Amino acid sequence: VLPYDGVYWTLAYEIFFYGIVFGLILFRVRQIEKMLLSAGCAVLLLLAYFMLSEASYLALFLIGVGFYVLGQGRHVVLAIGSMVLMMALAVAGAYVRAEALGFSGLAGAVILGCLFLVFGLLTLGPLSKKAVRGARDIGLITYPLYLLHSKIGTALMDQLGPQFGWAIKVTMVGVFMVLCSWLVSRLDIRVVQKGLRGLYRAKVRPLLLAPSTH
Repeated sequence: VLPYDGVYWTLAYEIFFYGIVFGLILFRVRQIEKMLLSAGCAVLLLLAYFMLSEASYLALFLIGVGFYVLGQGRHVVLAIGSMVLMMALAVAGAYVRAEALGFSGLAGAVILGCLFLVFGLLTLGPLSKKAVRGARDIGLITYPLYLLHSKIGTALMDQLGPQFGWAIKVTMVGVFMVLCSWLVSRLDIRVVQKGLRGLYRAKVRPLLLAPSTH
């Protein structure tokens, strides 16, 4: 089944990963990050033999966990080892997908490797110590922008007549989409997340903290 919007194909991987995390929380698994970096890494390496593309996408989540753990100064050896393996898996997947799409596999692999390097500098290097005003708000805009830009942005571009040049169309639609994404991010924080936090504290957290009957 094709997704309603082409960019939504990533949601299946996100729901799958966060479903696993939710399951680990429900079963009260301690040190979830350590479990993901060890058992998760082993599972994906085995899965890669049968489904390289899927495993390489999921590897990106474990790489993110690794960056977080290293930033906290915990499980350093495990995090570095897992990240090296998962980065190799992700780069291999990028190479194969680029070749399948008719592009240079080497270029795809190098681009992804450079993105890992930039992310490392931003989160672990000297740049991580620099406070950028509004960085959190900018980051919160990026995800709704990613989800909204394709169909809505394309429709708006099509609606603008030929009297507008290409550069003007892109600027107008781009500004509008950023404003919409900012509004969505604000509503998410003030309405959705606030409600979910209240539900978690009232219903879910007491269950997790209750003494085990086993």
